[in-house]
Amino acid sequence: MPKNLGDNSISNTRYFGKGVFTDKCRIITVEDFSNYPKKPNSEVKSMGANGWQPELCLKLVIDSGIEMKMNVLGNYNWKTDPVSGKKLSYLGWKKAGNGVQNLIFELGLGEGAVNDDDSIAQKVLNAMPGKEFIRLRYCQTKDKDYEGKPSFQTWYAVSGLYEGAEEDLVAKFNKVSAKIKKYDPLHFDDYNEEQKVKGDSFNPKDFAPGSENEDII
Repeated sequence: MPKNLGDNSISNTRYFGKGVFTDKCRIITVEDFSNYPKKPNSEVKSMGANGWQPELCLKLVIDSGIEMKMNVLGNYNWKTDPVSGKKLSYLGWKKAGNGVQNLIFELGLGEGAVNDDDSIAQKVLNAMPGKEFIRLRYCQTKDKDYEGKPSFQTWYAVSGLYEGAEEDLVAKFNKVSAKIKKYDPLHFDDYNEEQKVKGDSFNPKDFAPGSENEDII
């Protein structure tokens, strides 16, 4: 059985061992930051210093015990040139590994979610604030920027709220975890044992991701 660690009245955090924990998140705000191929005259949106242009992207502000930014990403399907890899034509939303599609579906907002031009319907965006979901984070190899603490990455898939949602999401992650290159199932448990010797307890606030508490999935 998973162990409840930390102040769950605040963090709603559950640790499942092997460097995997889940927490409940509430959406505060949402911004559609997607670049839509079927809207060629729309404003091009870019992120980061190198001007990277996301395909599907929802910029969220969430409350997970702490308020933080969370960028949910997704991709499109393209017909590509088999030699150069150049994109030739747009084929619609990609289903596998699409964090945006997964989030919309798990929030129960999938019906009529996409406009004729494949953009996210405004009614979906309007309905997101206040919605809650379960997020899963897994331990990566030690990150020097965390002063020796483990580093955590958020998995692309989330879950809606229902009895057993955390267990189902962890089971889904476990089926593919061996293929995730940076997943380190041992490092956090070793670190956690060291903390117990010191008398310290697990606190998810110690592992807030990225600068300015920004999470990217």
